[in-house]
Amino acid sequence: MSNNRDDFSESTKELLAKRAGFRCSTPNCGRPTFGSNVDPNKATNIGVAAHICAAAPLGPRYDSEMTSKERKSPSNGIWLCQSCSKLIDSDPLRYTRETLYAWKKIAEITSALQLERPFSRNTMDDRDHSAVESSNNRWFSKRDKHLPISFGYKSIDDFCKLVEGSVILVSGYVGIGIDAFVQNVARYNLKKDSRVIYFNLKESSSTIINSILAAESHVGINDIRTANLTAEQWTQIALAANSLGQCQIIFNPHDSNISSMPSHFLSAITSGNADIVVLDDLDGLCIENATSLNSFLYQMRNAAIQSGTIVFLLVDLDEIPKRMDKRPMLYDPKGNRISKFCDVIQFLYHADDDYFPSGSDIRILELIFAKSYLPTQSEIFYLAQFPSYSEITEYRQSEETHKDFTHKHPGMIAGLKMIEVRFSNVFIEKRTFHFGKPCRIKAFSFYILGDPL
Repeated sequence: MSNNRDDFSESTKELLAKRAGFRCSTPNCGRPTFGSNVDPNKATNIGVAAHICAAAPLGPRYDSEMTSKERKSPSNGIWLCQSCSKLIDSDPLRYTRETLYAWKKIAEITSALQLERPFSRNTMDDRDHSAVESSNNRWFSKRDKHLPISFGYKSIDDFCKLVEGSVILVSGYVGIGIDAFVQNVARYNLKKDSRVIYFNLKESSSTIINSILAAESHVGINDIRTANLTAEQWTQIALAANSLGQCQIIFNPHDSNISSMPSHFLSAITSGNADIVVLDDLDGLCIENATSLNSFLYQMRNAAIQSGTIVFLLVDLDEIPKRMDKRPMLYDPKGNRISKFCDVIQFLYHADDDYFPSGSDIRILELIFAKSYLPTQSEIFYLAQFPSYSEITEYRQSEETHKDFTHKHPGMIAGLKMIEVRFSNVFIEKRTFHFGKPCRIKAFSFYILGDPL
């Protein structure tokens, strides 16, 4: 009896399982699909290489225009547990091909980024060059030169050109959004093929991945976290994941097995072959005293200069000052202790009396350049923050509002997010929100209609 099904080969099934990290690709599941068996010569598998578009006519999501080769190729497969495999085939109208493509892409990106490539567990110091050399292949492979790095905000880049070996301090009070700002900078440069080593001592790798995907897709971060998305949103996520699919980022969360996190961080700058190294929490290095901190900062500065790596150092300020002008300043105790070791110092500040209504998904941040390449350089830039999307974009005054100073922030958010069109019938709806006459806030929603090309 002939078989009319375009089934996957065993090698394709194995590839799908490996690319998903041997876990179910459903965002709310993620359960392991392989484990040990009582028989020491066997392993138990509860995973299934499921077809996105059915292997035979009348099956869920069947596409008659697909060739047999396309139908049985890895691109048409997704690795799931048996329960989720049955679920998606029982309700194909809810679990569309676009949704499954997005699940697959997110699962594969997550499995790649969670392949922690830590440096040697040994403590590194200036005398231990052999250990650095022997562990060099744990980071990025060496290439001829660093890629040019910028902040990704035109007005800021025009003011401050970044050069190799710079140390950038980004600081602000807790909850202001310094993490989101640096993640947006990293995302911009990752899309230009830069290499990033991210020491995430405050947040998990998956939290940061969700944050980057939210900003890229303009889908709410809480919706992504709970996988409570519409078909259109899954399509936006798939597009975002595709644009970030080849990004080169290594996460390095806090690891108690590493005896010296400061030395580990310095090793990443010296021998990681990255364009950017981010430390999201200086306090997380647990440097005991001021003398040790100074020694570390000197070594960090020299390592950045020698390697040409740009270092982003994130520091939460301890408390809001009691003075009337609560904006952070260089001479504040914590900033003053670190500032002399940095080429560029940026403070993020959000005024308490911001006039946007409570509950608004928009707020204005001041990016204060307290120090750039010349001691006399100082400037304030305004940024629009969308906390629900982990996105921070430029905010500039429009000419028509220059005459009206009755509002604190007359202006508009600049820039339209463009997406790579891979689906037919893309419709962009523009919405305008009015917060007082002189303020024009432009936001954009993306609706994907029709089937993939």
